[in-house]
Amino acid sequence: KEGKRPTVGLIEADLQNLSLGTLLQIEDNDKNIKTVMDKIGEVVSSTGEIFDDSKIEEVNEFIKNSFVPYYKIKNLKALVGSQLTFEEIEKINSIYYTYLIDSMINEFDVLIVDTNSALTHITTYPLLHMAKCCYYIINLDFNNVRNNLRYKDTLNEMGIQNKVKYILNEDIKNEESSDYTGTSIEPLIFTA
Repeated sequence: KEGKRPTVGLIEADLQNLSLGTLLQIEDNDKNIKTVMDKIGEVVSSTGEIFDDSKIEEVNEFIKNSFVPYYKIKNLKALVGSQLTFEEIEKINSIYYTYLIDSMINEFDVLIVDTNSALTHITTYPLLHMAKCCYYIINLDFNNVRNNLRYKDTLNEMGIQNKVKYILNEDIKNEESSDYTGTSIEPLIFTA
């Protein structure tokens, strides 16, 4: 836009995963998804009611400052994960994610959220409904494809199937190969 790259916010919303922080080499004990969720819990109740209007500006500023700039790409900031115990995860309400996105939607041109792959997970369900577009990464292994076919019905029931796009995570090589025992594996036949 006008010769400027879009500002991009990247959120690692899966509370039990550190993949984005590891990939981007960003680790911060004070600026991560856990500290942001704790801060949101200071103004939002478990039912989604805001109970302390006086702290909203402070909480939103804290969230904004928790997005750490990525040193290799100037227009990218990331809110990385942190490892949480099961007890800590139970204290986090799905409504906190709605607050997080609502508070940051105007701070970035593009907001990308890496969720847990389980559709009904606390980090996934509300975000799928808010998303403009959802991407599923598929590897060419039987279980991955089968699970994504099974998810299709669930996505349809949730009313978001029309938002979903699939990304193939590997090159397709249509050549004969063998497994670890040396037995020849039948080549995959790909259809449209």
